[in-house]
Amino acid sequence: MKNYDCIAAFGCSFVHGDAIYGGIDERHTSKPTKFVGDKYRFSKILADHYGIPEVNMAGSGMGNESIFRRVYRFFKTHKKYEYPLVIIGISGLARKEVFSTHQGRFFDIHQSDKQYHSDENQKAVEDKAIKFTGDIKNTEILKSCIQFNMKYFFDYEMEKEKLDWQLTFLIGFLNSKKIPYVLFNSIEDALSDETKQSSNYLSFGKQPVKASLWSREGYHSNTDCWYTDMHDRHKKKYGHWESAGSRSMFEPYGEFACGGHPSPGSHKTMANKILKYIERGYKNNII
Repeated sequence: MKNYDCIAAFGCSFVHGDAIYGGIDERHTSKPTKFVGDKYRFSKILADHYGIPEVNMAGSGMGNESIFRRVYRFFKTHKKYEYPLVIIGISGLARKEVFSTHQGRFFDIHQSDKQYHSDENQKAVEDKAIKFTGDIKNTEILKSCIQFNMKYFFDYEMEKEKLDWQLTFLIGFLNSKKIPYVLFNSIEDALSDETKQSSNYLSFGKQPVKASLWSREGYHSNTDCWYTDMHDRHKKKYGHWESAGSRSMFEPYGEFACGGHPSPGSHKTMANKILKYIERGYKNNII
């Protein structure tokens, strides 16, 4: 096996290391809350293990289009790395990337969020309208646009098929360059069996369950993914996801979760899981 020259990680907030903060909870004081997830996330642990740089291009709230675009950007701008270990955490199918002409940049809209389909948390939608368009008067237009899109232009099975062909091209590119990679589900089980079987797919060993279609009550599809694995481990020990103090985002951190995200302990478990997967020499060009 060649020596990797960097760990290149892509995904949403789970891969970014969100919800891990330094010190005690000071959110209700004048002191700033310091993000320290970059010290604990699994890509940093792997980079330290191999003694190579970490390039983490994950981002909070990212959907799959944004994740794939950052993979493209990595290979376009980081040409000094000849043999990166690429790790990709797949995000949610209802997350849609849009380009704001007002801001001149991309954003990800979580189309299944309740705030777009009810009067719940209206201020959050107003803030989004200002961010995306520069005008709070566009709040209801934004909500109507998302509701219309989800009603008439969103189909779960078609989105799964789209993800399949996008990954087919991406994996084909990585294989053509002989770039080792690991692929896994972060927050929902969106990959087809065919993709799992034909790629360097890292499973959490959960039994497949038919995903629920999107509804106004929420979008649910949690089976073979990191979120479900973390959730199940937490519930097995504490009995309930909402157990008081068991998911602290501050020191001492939750054993399995920080808020709704993986804790430093879960990131360490994930890093070890990836290392064992690589050591077993699974499929294609991982060895």
